[in-house]
Amino acid sequence: MLKYILFISFIIFIDNIFCQSGNRVPCAGITNVEYGGKIYHTVQIGSQCWFKENLNIGVMIKGNIEQSNNGIIEKYCYNDSLINCEKYGGLYQWDEAMQYSETEGIQGICPTGWHIPTAQEFKSLIDTIHQNSNTLLMIGQGNGYMAGTNKSGFSGLLAGSYIVKDDLYYGLGEITYWNSSTKNIQDYIFALVVGPALQSNQVFLNNGPRKTPLSVRCIKD
Repeated sequence: MLKYILFISFIIFIDNIFCQSGNRVPCAGITNVEYGGKIYHTVQIGSQCWFKENLNIGVMIKGNIEQSNNGIIEKYCYNDSLINCEKYGGLYQWDEAMQYSETEGIQGICPTGWHIPTAQEFKSLIDTIHQNSNTLLMIGQGNGYMAGTNKSGFSGLLAGSYIVKDDLYYGLGEITYWNSSTKNIQDYIFALVVGPALQSNQVFLNNGPRKTPLSVRCIKD
C-alpha cells in the first residue's frame, strides 16, 4: 500500500512539473509547420491542435494606412517595429485576417490545412482551461495573480493592439486579443481577450470592432 501511495505521489509530482513548465505535447504527427519562411510549433490542448506562436506573415505597413484587399498580406507591427512582429506576431484587421471572406472557419491568412478559429472553437478552449487565462500565457507575462503559468502550452504573449484612425498602439504587456472568424452584429466580431488590464485572470470571448487589428492564432482543420 505504501509503495502504491509513493508511486501515485511521484506521478502527481511529475505531472505538476510538466504542467508548470508549459511543456505540453505537440499535435500527433505535426510537431511544427513551416510557413512564410518561419517555423511554427504545435500544441495539443484537449481535442484541439493549435499553433504555439502568433502568426507573423505578410508585409509590414505603417501609420494610418488601412490594410486592403490588394493581393498582398499586410500586417501592423507594434510601434511600427519589425522586431515586435518577430516576438509577438503581426496585428491584423479582421478582413485582412479573413482574406476578405466572411465565411466562418475559413483558412484566411493561415497555411493550408489550418484556419482562423471560430467563436465555438475558442469557447471549447476556454472550457478546456477552466476559464483561467493564466494557463494560456507564457511564464513572465502579467504579474501577481494575473501572471502566466503556461500550463496549457498555448504560450500566449500580451501583444497589445492598435487603433488605426488614431495611429495609437496600446496594451503591450497588459492585454492581448485573438481574432475569431465569427461575426457578431454589424461591424463587430468575436475575439478572445486576456490580460492584467482586465483586472481578472479569467479569459473572455469579447465583442470587438472588425477594423481593430488583433493577433491571429491558427487551429488545425
